[in-house]
Amino acid sequence: LALYGNVQVTAQAMATLLEQGVRVVYLSSYGKMRGVVSSGSKQAQLRQEQYRLMSDESANLRLAKAVVEGKIHNQRVLLQRQQRRLSSLNERGAGSVMDQGAFNSALNGMLTMGRSAQQATDSNSLRGFEGKAAAYYFQAIRSMLSPEWGFERRAFYPPPDPFNSLLSFCYSLLTKDVVASVNVVG
Repeated sequence: LALYGNVQVTAQAMATLLEQGVRVVYLSSYGKMRGVVSSGSKQAQLRQEQYRLMSDESANLRLAKAVVEGKIHNQRVLLQRQQRRLSSLNERGAGSVMDQGAFNSALNGMLTMGRSAQQATDSNSLRGFEGKAAAYYFQAIRSMLSPEWGFERRAFYPPPDPFNSLLSFCYSLLTKDVVASVNVVG
């Protein structure tokens, strides 16, 4: 159970939750972890398994490959959906600034990096494939944006243009939610 903000729980309700094995996570209204109340019976075993897996390099690589492959695949799906939307707008005469050649080149590059990631033999090469796929992804994004956005490439700090500022802001919101979710799950 995740409680955001200034939430109060009675002792009786808390006792019932703990008897049912429900982990109660207190978070600020912004998602910052305040604390956890748990019966702890399952948490020790879970932590032991997490620590065991953390020291297993082949398990780490398998998990990292699955995450990277999923990321690249989902980014390609997102781009292809956006491509269909823009094509539909063009058919209705709305016009689009999309550079189709650059877009297709980026999409193909992402496909290649996704396949390469599947064959990665270590975490460093996997990170390289992920980074190159990300560069292709932002190349595809750039090909869909009008020049007014001033977007050339992904840059973190300080954000050099409105699009990078928007990305950084949204990523910070997403990070907060992911950290809160991880804390809730354990």
